[in-house]
Amino acid sequence: MESKVKEGVINLSPIYEYLESKGGKWKGEHIIVKGVPVQLILADELEEEAVGNAKSISYEGEPTKVFSPEYLIAVLKRAGRKKDLEKVERLIEETEIDKNKLKDIFKRYKIKYKIKE
Repeated sequence: MESKVKEGVINLSPIYEYLESKGGKWKGEHIIVKGVPVQLILADELEEEAVGNAKSISYEGEPTKVFSPEYLIAVLKRAGRKKDLEKVERLIEETEIDKNKLKDIFKRYKIKYKIKE
């Protein structure tokens, strides 16, 4: 399975087609794989660092990696859409956050956001 790059645009269709062939169904911006909503994002340095620091877990017997809440907040904040910013607020309110780690990520990736103390 290979993504095609044409004039700076990355075609993720082969990946989505593969997931659909394995039973994945679309629901909004996610494809549901074995009951789990999955959203593919293109990785840059921030996402690569987030994956490199992700926690390895087993979900229903399948190995996977999960971003820490600090990296997820940084990725969402940088995207900056209203729904992403709403997710950021919920994560900060409902999840234990390492504020020093979050501040460090924001500083290194030049993400502007005031963190409530």
